[in-house]
Amino acid sequence: MAVTTTILLSNNTISNPKVLAIGPITTPPFAVILKNRSTDRTMWYVVHNTTQNTLADAVAVSPLGTAYIRSENFGSPGDALSLRMYHGGAGRITVTTRIYYAPSQAQSGGGSMALPPSNITTAGLSSSFGPEWGGEILTITGSGFIANPVQSVRFGNTPAAFTVLNDSTIRVTTPAGTQNSTVSVEVIPSAGPTGVLPNAYTYSGWTVLTPKATSRLIYVSSSTGNNANSGFSPGVPKRTINGASGAFALLRANQPDWLMLRAGDIFRSPIGGFENIFGGPSPDAPMVITSYGVGARPILRPSPSSNALFLHNFNQQITRNVAVVDLDFDWTNTARAPGNAIQLTTPFSNILIEGCRISNFATGISISAPAASSAGLKIRRNVITECCGGPGIDGHGIYLRATYDDALIEENVLDHNGWSTLFTGSGYRQTNRRHNSYFQITQRVIARGNIVSRASNTGLGLRSGGIAADNFVTNNSAGILFGASDGTNYTAGGVTGSVYRNVIFDGKNVGGDNPNDQGWGIISQNVLSGEIRDNLIVHNRSGSFPIGMVLSSKVDGASIPSVGLRAISIYNNLMYNWGQDVDIEGPGGIRADITFRDNVISEPTANAGGTTRELINIDANGIFNPIDFKSANNRYNRGYGNSSWFVAGATSYTVTAWSSALSDTTSVGTVPTFSSPTVSPVAYLRTVGIAVPSPNEFINRAKQNTKASWNQNYTAWAINKFMRAGFDRI
Repeated sequence: MAVTTTILLSNNTISNPKVLAIGPITTPPFAVILKNRSTDRTMWYVVHNTTQNTLADAVAVSPLGTAYIRSENFGSPGDALSLRMYHGGAGRITVTTRIYYAPSQAQSGGGSMALPPSNITTAGLSSSFGPEWGGEILTITGSGFIANPVQSVRFGNTPAAFTVLNDSTIRVTTPAGTQNSTVSVEVIPSAGPTGVLPNAYTYSGWTVLTPKATSRLIYVSSSTGNNANSGFSPGVPKRTINGASGAFALLRANQPDWLMLRAGDIFRSPIGGFENIFGGPSPDAPMVITSYGVGARPILRPSPSSNALFLHNFNQQITRNVAVVDLDFDWTNTARAPGNAIQLTTPFSNILIEGCRISNFATGISISAPAASSAGLKIRRNVITECCGGPGIDGHGIYLRATYDDALIEENVLDHNGWSTLFTGSGYRQTNRRHNSYFQITQRVIARGNIVSRASNTGLGLRSGGIAADNFVTNNSAGILFGASDGTNYTAGGVTGSVYRNVIFDGKNVGGDNPNDQGWGIISQNVLSGEIRDNLIVHNRSGSFPIGMVLSSKVDGASIPSVGLRAISIYNNLMYNWGQDVDIEGPGGIRADITFRDNVISEPTANAGGTTRELINIDANGIFNPIDFKSANNRYNRGYGNSSWFVAGATSYTVTAWSSALSDTTSVGTVPTFSSPTVSPVAYLRTVGIAVPSPNEFINRAKQNTKASWNQNYTAWAINKFMRAGFDRI
């Protein structure tokens, strides 16, 4: 049916539209083609469901343009619809409204017109962050990708290679992008509007810092400088950082000044004094502490018991807009009495620590600002290793204890913190109280793209929740801690966040002064709501009490009760050759709403991880029912026995009995197959030309990455992509 209407525009407004009845909604639905015959005026159309008395959003059709609407978008079959047409200008305009019934309807003029497809929708992207060189394989979810064929996918203005897997999923390879930029992702269909995920993807890379016109550049060299020099050019540097005639005294309060240390020099006095200068005037014009010249990064090695860099303000005012870039904090000294490399205990705003090497201090970066007063911390692309405290001192790689927002921990190497190979004896060996990272009471921590290895105990300690994504976590006693409920050091009311797309390879025990059999992948406690998805937990070889996932509602002496595990979704994870895969522990009365779906658990041999434990264990205190634990679409395999794949309390279950007890009709026991399940860091190194790699060689090479010499082969992105491919994961 076609209707041509001439509209008198002066009488045609939103309150007084031209109305055309377009009939009841039918099955199959119909489409209305809207053609604006005007050469200079936009037409507006609004669908009115007169049965339900509802109005849809207006559709604008530009001059000589065409649009369409589909009847099923505006109500239920049988509802009466009318089309309101209006234009606020003067004069007359002719429009043609043609109604097509059924998916394909022959027209009197000859030929046929297919029913226009529904608009596509875009719901999400599997990761929001990736390397600037591109190459990450992600998925876009939504609808209509086949019904309305996708023509192209763009990251910003750059086309991306893609494959439409089904009507709701696109596999896409990220193109290269601009360092530290955020772009929208667009899915462009054959008809209708583009699906847009606004500001959906951020590229990594080095922060670009450039002196401003008002910046004062201050040079200091312990080998060639003289404090009688002006310090304002590389040829006349100051000799010392501190002192009345030293370089630090030339920094001006609230100015974008740069303090630059000569490459290759060693500086033996600490840097401090921000109570007088505060920092730069804005985030785009920070005060910068960095290096100059050619060669190795300058080394800060202060006197015993001293911190190397005091960022705090002793007057309790805000230290703001400071960048610490490309320095070497190194306490390689037989007189073991170090402080922390970088310490901040007062309010702050917009602090960047990037491209530094930190080793052998008590704690590498220690930040414990006052409550509710600070924001904007970025710790990026640093190497932090063997920071371990000492006798009576618990040391960590990174220690964050405060209430502040937006802490970003990105693309660092955190290795062997909490214990030392340089120093021996009690106080320098492993304990369960020292970690690669310890994040407590912060409001939002994002830890992504890091390499986290060989911690005394915990690799990534997100005790207050947040996001852990795309990290490579290997040989830690506890890989990733998501929430905590021990003592009083946890978040009241429970934590929120996500743990996704991490690769966890091998675990270990806690040895040394406080031995403990471990080898745990992801530990969740005190979770109000969160998700654990798309992680690989594979090949435990070193932990004697291996558990891939610990889901705990225990309360270990906390003065404020834990919320347990209230709403946590665990899906699309793969656990392979680990030992025991899931342990659910603690009082079931404070645990509710665990969703466990679309996971693969496979233990192909009896000796995986040195143990023959069950796939899933729910301890005697737990409540085992389909309300607490919602299970669906999981695949299980155990290469030995059949009666004890699952345990709840004292009862063992087969796959069939387990699924029946959980009212799960979709999970099965099956032997999964993978392209290359024996993947490992050693196997990866052979693919990049290392013929005979040692077990720790990947970590050692990753620790050599610097801003001047960055090899993307030795990043979390590269190793994770290889590991996922071995298990046919993206």
